[in-house]
Amino acid sequence: MTMFRLKNIILSSALLLHPAAALSTQNNPECIQWGACAYNTNKTALPVVCGNVSVPLDYTDKGSNESIVLQLVRVSAVAGPLQGVTGGEHDLVAFDPRGTGTTIPFSCYENATAALPNQLQYPDIGANSSDTALGTVWARATLTDSVCAGAPGNKTGELIGTAFVARDFISVVDALKEDGMLRYWGISYGSLLGATIASMFPERIDKLIIDGVLNAHEYYRGFEAENFRDTDKLFSAFIKECADSKCPLARGNVTAVDLEAKVYGLFDALKYNPMPYLGFMIDYSFVKSITFRSIYWPSQWPDLAMLLDSLLTGNLEALLTNQIVLDLLKPGAVDITPALTGIWCSDASMRTAKLADLRPSIDALMAASKLSGDLYAPLVSRCAQWPFAAKERYAGNFTAKTHHPIMLIGNTLDPITPLFSAHNMSAGFEGSVVLEQRGYGHTTLAQASACSANAIREYFRTGKLPEPGTVCEVDDKQIFKPVNSSTAASAPSVARRFVHGRRFL
Repeated sequence: MTMFRLKNIILSSALLLHPAAALSTQNNPECIQWGACAYNTNKTALPVVCGNVSVPLDYTDKGSNESIVLQLVRVSAVAGPLQGVTGGEHDLVAFDPRGTGTTIPFSCYENATAALPNQLQYPDIGANSSDTALGTVWARATLTDSVCAGAPGNKTGELIGTAFVARDFISVVDALKEDGMLRYWGISYGSLLGATIASMFPERIDKLIIDGVLNAHEYYRGFEAENFRDTDKLFSAFIKECADSKCPLARGNVTAVDLEAKVYGLFDALKYNPMPYLGFMIDYSFVKSITFRSIYWPSQWPDLAMLLDSLLTGNLEALLTNQIVLDLLKPGAVDITPALTGIWCSDASMRTAKLADLRPSIDALMAASKLSGDLYAPLVSRCAQWPFAAKERYAGNFTAKTHHPIMLIGNTLDPITPLFSAHNMSAGFEGSVVLEQRGYGHTTLAQASACSANAIREYFRTGKLPEPGTVCEVDDKQIFKPVNSSTAASAPSVARRFVHGRRFL
């Protein structure tokens, strides 16, 4: 569910003369009637209330009266795990963006059971998993996209693009009946959404933070090599932190350089000798995918080290002693969701029916990251052949003077949204400032930083931006704790669970 009294903050996990601005952004939204939630809220102790807002199904069809209902959830200003960061003066309002949850969810199959035969017959593989893998990846994308195109009742593929979601957010702002201004914190894909809203409706921006910033120019083209600019550097940092701390993976007096080569050697060995275990096929693509996803969260690094050590030593029984490692091995732990595929691919402008046309883009991805570049070949191949195009794509250049300058945040080393992209996007928004969090992982929620939290709180409370060039340290730099530490294999934090449930990338 994506997120938004003083005033409400909307959290997500154009130029004024741009032609898209002529489209209606609302359908005379009614005042929201807040009340008890219709679904089970026993899993949270937070004081939540719910309300609905009707918005147009298709903003480009002015003659249609069809609408969809956005189911909002509101957490009061004085409660919740993120209120300390936002200042405790703002309610948080959340809803599922199009294609996800309860808002016209996108899927190429009627249910998970119907999808299973396709997933078993055509599992995603890395483009470097064999010398014939790329052709297989492309052919599988052709087959699965044809299933989507012919799916009975699947009429939402053109209606879940980011530009429509941006208009939904403005419709919600209007329905809140406050001052007509947006206060927003967008994380990961939410950064792309936030940049789109700020470009389409710069005059409606009061406070807007984008955290873990995507390069929107590359995103809308459907080619995102810049995403992987720091992936291998972060993996090297994981290896170095492990070696310096003498973690179990760093047996003997191995250097970080030698240890990294050893792990890459494991990946290559699994191409030819995959390990069947507990019903799983532990092969090249599977282990690389788990490794890539695990470096998102430094709190998972000890568990990743244990997994890799077990594979290197052949002691697979050791996996049974660590529940988090077992969770990583569950089917679907590294799958790309149907919502991600539907949203990203409908937004992307790149289309081709020939692998040869896409090959330079895939080669660029693999050149950008040895660890993860080839893992994105399946998604890029699907998007290139995707049968749906979003009814509206934002086609501007992401340069705007917002009503109040926006704030961008990036970690020093992020596996999928590099700090470089935050600076690229900041260049287009007048008066904006980039805050660097000197840490590892995906978005500021990957590692706690009182400095970053204070900067975010000050911005939402007063509008004051950090000084250009500000760098915030993380609170705890020791990632690999002693084995007997109670935090060595700690469960995911509230913040990490929050993002895991909402992540698009």
